[in-house]
Amino acid sequence: LFFQLPRNEFPLHDTDYMKKVSCDHFGILIEADDPKFNEASTLSLLKDFDPLHTEIVYHRDKETYPIFEPKFLAFLVSVAIVVSLGTYFTLNKLMFLDPFNWMMEQDRITPQSRTELFADERGMRVPVEGTVAKGFIPYPFMGETNPTEVLSNSYLPTKENLELGEKKYLTFCSPCHGNFGDGDSRLNEQFPNPPSLHSSRAREFSDGWIYHVITNGQNVMSSYAAQVTREERWAIVNYIRVLQRAKNATDFDLEVVRARK
Repeated sequence: LFFQLPRNEFPLHDTDYMKKVSCDHFGILIEADDPKFNEASTLSLLKDFDPLHTEIVYHRDKETYPIFEPKFLAFLVSVAIVVSLGTYFTLNKLMFLDPFNWMMEQDRITPQSRTELFADERGMRVPVEGTVAKGFIPYPFMGETNPTEVLSNSYLPTKENLELGEKKYLTFCSPCHGNFGDGDSRLNEQFPNPPSLHSSRAREFSDGWIYHVITNGQNVMSSYAAQVTREERWAIVNYIRVLQRAKNATDFDLEVVRARK
């Protein structure tokens, strides 16, 4: 600090003189500090030595950076305010925030709870009349005792479909219709026995009509639409056809069975 070293602002730095001296290994520097210095005489003297290069280098203007510049002071004040506010928010607010609480505290209505959103304060609402759930097609003949037309069966009687139909038939149908559809109720006469599913009339029913009876109900039989899905109802229809075919097998059916054995 006392000798002011290194002098990074020295005018010879980054000049052609320094570059050439680095290559030629020789150079003469004459400073113009003497009051009797004459630029023209000095250049004439140097040219008498037949130099490779002569250059006049001037001192750079000294740049000052006053600390009490208004702009710099305003910058310091701004930094101090921002840091102070950030530190206060971090230590007094951010550190005490509940993390990830938006799943625990949601803007929703809990089932079976009261709410001030509606006039009757009921949280659970009845669907608007005519509302159809997404992906659900309502049964068009619901409530009709003898519809003029019924749906067509689009489910093939595959092994998986028949196994599903057997399972649902034994669960929901067999208590009244019997395990094989003979109308021999397993309720020990606690409920009127239904007709056999193997009668000529029952065998002439279309698949869509049997599906309609399961969905809509008939006589003392109630609707099973809430207990059995659409796919399961069609599977029951296909399984009833299997029972009817087994109870009323033709000679061709017997020949097919014998051939498989």
